[in-house]
Amino acid sequence: MKESRSSIRPLKPKDFQKLTKASDSAVDNFKTYLDLLRHWQSKINLVGASTLEDPWWRHFLDCAQLYPLLAKQARVIVDVGSGAGFPALVLAILDVDQHDSKQRDQREYHLIESNKRKCIFLREINRLVGLPVVVHDLRAENYSGPLADIVTARACASLNALLALSAPLMKRDGRGLFLKGAKYRDELTLAKKDWKMSVKRRASETNSKSVILQVENLVRIDGI
Repeated sequence: MKESRSSIRPLKPKDFQKLTKASDSAVDNFKTYLDLLRHWQSKINLVGASTLEDPWWRHFLDCAQLYPLLAKQARVIVDVGSGAGFPALVLAILDVDQHDSKQRDQREYHLIESNKRKCIFLREINRLVGLPVVVHDLRAENYSGPLADIVTARACASLNALLALSAPLMKRDGRGLFLKGAKYRDELTLAKKDWKMSVKRRASETNSKSVILQVENLVRIDGI
């Protein structure tokens, strides 16, 4: 899926399709998603306005790079601070595209978002597209749904805060997949003072300053 970023033009749907091998129906679902995102952006601040100049790169492809990292046996994905639905809705659209209905029924996406208006947006996307998604209108601390095989998050909180939110949501063998920006090294240094964990850093395919942090074996250090 790697591609050198060109500043000359925004990524087009056909380019996204080539990079991700998404079907025509999946691309149509992403177009529906984008249309609603643009409409709602005029009402509430869902994403940075400038990112909508190149949404297929800045949002859809950025989130799609997580999809190959979802373990095949993972059945429950919990997304923290879902906001505009990134990355969970992108992953769910790709899931529906690449698996038959029986397999889709086995994997669930639970989106946690405390902003009621954003929850309405997320549910409207789900209504239009039809995804294996449950939207939880609450704070992560109050989540009582099934424990996660994988917790995802993007632009949600500092890593230390994110780990504190994620740890109670994960199964013992759960994994975190977190899209982090240029300050990830500092965040990781601070987080390691409070947490024991196994971390793999994967270079982002959409931003040379960003990474995907794959976190496993997460345990809070005693006395913290």
